[in-house]
Amino acid sequence: MLLKHYLIRFFFLQITMDLFVKNIKSFLGCFMFVFLFSCTEETVDPDFYGFVNGKVVIGNSEEGISGAKITTSPATEIYYTEEDGTFFIDSLKTGEYFVIAEMEGFKDSRVNVIVSEDEVEEVTLPLSVEKVDNTAPQAAVNIAPEHESNMQERDLELIWSAFDADTLDQLYFDVYLFTSGSTQREKIAENQTDTTLMVTSLQFDTDYFWYVVTKDQDTEIISETWSFKTLPYPDNPIFFASDREGSFDIYSAQIDGESLTRLTDWQALEWEPKMSPRGDLLAFISNKETEPHIYTMTPQGQDVKRVTTLPVTGNHNNGVGFSWSPDGKFFLYSNKNKLYRIDRDGTNLDLIATAPVDRHFRRCDWKDFGTKGQLIVVETVGLEPYDTELYTMNPDGSNQQLLVDNLPGIVESPVFSLDGSKVMYTVDQLGRESADGRQLDAHIMVINLSDNQVTDLSMGTNGDVDTKPIGTNDLYPRFSSDGSKVIFVNVTNNDRNAPQVWMMNANDGSNRELLFDNATTPSWY
Repeated sequence: MLLKHYLIRFFFLQITMDLFVKNIKSFLGCFMFVFLFSCTEETVDPDFYGFVNGKVVIGNSEEGISGAKITTSPATEIYYTEEDGTFFIDSLKTGEYFVIAEMEGFKDSRVNVIVSEDEVEEVTLPLSVEKVDNTAPQAAVNIAPEHESNMQERDLELIWSAFDADTLDQLYFDVYLFTSGSTQREKIAENQTDTTLMVTSLQFDTDYFWYVVTKDQDTEIISETWSFKTLPYPDNPIFFASDREGSFDIYSAQIDGESLTRLTDWQALEWEPKMSPRGDLLAFISNKETEPHIYTMTPQGQDVKRVTTLPVTGNHNNGVGFSWSPDGKFFLYSNKNKLYRIDRDGTNLDLIATAPVDRHFRRCDWKDFGTKGQLIVVETVGLEPYDTELYTMNPDGSNQQLLVDNLPGIVESPVFSLDGSKVMYTVDQLGRESADGRQLDAHIMVINLSDNQVTDLSMGTNGDVDTKPIGTNDLYPRFSSDGSKVIFVNVTNNDRNAPQVWMMNANDGSNRELLFDNATTPSWY
């Protein structure tokens, strides 16, 4: 009976455990179902788009190709270029693509782009002509200027012709130009498509050589070398300094402005050009080596040489105090309180004169009176720029005579007339005396050496009417080669405008005529 009792209890306990386990499994199943399907949401990432703006061109040119097929990889839609070769792909999903251009007769072109959200990617796809058997172009043929021609202008057009049997080929040209004796052949144009090229500012009296390299996509052909010679150097009588190219250089020109020629190009300052009485050398001042020195060169700007060892300097003298001797063998120039003579080749420096106490020499001129001997006129200046006087003396420095006293205002720029009977100079008629050296109303004056009578050329023919513009200065006068004219500078007294070179009659200051803008320190040979 006891055994039977335990068997019955074990049987009911087993049934109870089975029901418990089944209930637990059912509960967990329901829990997982609710958790997985009732407690979570499914999410979907949004799409973002960008754009591609492009152009299909022929080779390296900017010429567009119309009707070219545009596809992408990964693939999207197909587009075709407009008449000018442009295309626009809109609503392209962000990501990395290849944009591909195709056109019959051309090699495909592709470019990699990364499309970003709301961004426009710019692309250019060059198509080169698809070749099976390329025919090389023919060498260029000269048209102008004619080979071995002479008397060519300094501004001229190079013209050539070219031919390629492959009519779809785009030809490109490199042009080389050089002078005889050049160690380098300068490339003056590269990959241009025109068969003409303008060249300017060539040198006078110079043999030039040039050739053309013709190129298609695969080959290069060099033409023959052609030559021409420019016009001979003009006999320019006018010389002046100008900052037309960013720094003061020496120029020459005809009186009407024709044949303008730049003679120096040193990236320094050059001024005060003066032709030798012999007409073979042009002297000028340059600060190429920091201090102002005298240099010489041919009238064509060649064979430049430095003359002086001591600089042209002193009180308010930044390299303006020098003159040729009447025979062109020597220079007379100032170095502080000393006046020196030096041979034109820079040898034999001789002291001529010493300035009065506390004064320095500045501008000067030297005249030969034939049987009456020679005479020097020179300006002296004290510590202040307005403390100026004019003296005459013999070529050996003896017999120094005061010519123009220390007037109110600046007195400067003495120069002899052609016959030597007069000395021309400038003086500030308003008598301004200030440390900055500014002049308000400088006039050109002429003093007769025989009776000391003074004529004001800036007053003009009426004698009581100032013919020069109000608020300007007349400065740096020089006589023309025949003595009938005076060439000079007119500039506003505030220096806000570029100086100008003018001309007027030497006897009375009439017929003022503008010759050159942006020009200073002129001379006339």
